[in-house]
Amino acid sequence: CVQLPARERRQRRAAAARVQLGREQRRAAAGLQPARAVREDVGRDGNEIQRSACALMFIGEDEEKLSRFRETDFGRATIVGTPAEVIDIVGAYSDVGLDELIVPDFTFGPLERKKESMDLFIEQVAPQFR
Repeated sequence: CVQLPARERRQRRAAAARVQLGREQRRAAAGLQPARAVREDVGRDGNEIQRSACALMFIGEDEEKLSRFRETDFGRATIVGTPAEVIDIVGAYSDVGLDELIVPDFTFGPLERKKESMDLFIEQVAPQFR
């Protein structure tokens, strides 16, 4: 097995995150279109309606584990990455007009790993959106 230089590994991860970011942002934006049409049909102010999305999340610092999740198609919106990558992806959801992101905790794994994942999210990701 040939190990890539650290800089090249970081560049590849960043490129993968940008691809994922674009895909997730397009999915979220597409999901808002029917809601916008309904708002206009019933004459409601769009600012009155909270917009939510649900996505699976795999967050961590272990690139080997993350790479397995990045390669898997879960058949639904999925956020995979380090805290910095997750910040970018969650920001993209916000950029397309979503007010709330629902993340089921079953993807965080067993209790100890669940606590680690939640701590990463609470300490590093959530403060960026308060």
